[in-house]
Amino acid sequence: MPKNLSKKSVEHLAKLAKLELSKKELEKYSKDLSGVLDYVSEISQLNLKDIKPTANAVGLENTMRQDKIKKLNFSNANSGQYFETKAVL
Repeated sequence: MPKNLSKKSVEHLAKLAKLELSKKELEKYSKDLSGVLDYVSEISQLNLKDIKPTANAVGLENTMRQDKIKKLNFSNANSGQYFETKAVL
């Protein structure tokens, strides 16, 4: 991974993302993105050979509530299949 992301590379990325960046923003994002790339480089060098892959570290599965039929709040003010309300202007 490159240590410093050039301003030209940041300009190219901004163009791909259809962003217009000032010179000050180009410098800032060049430094910021270089830091992100350095961090990713550090992570990619970790030895994870003995680490079991996980999709969900918490271990919860299907924690949804049961559907229960409830009477609707406005069910007494309906007209066929529609709810009746006062005019909203």
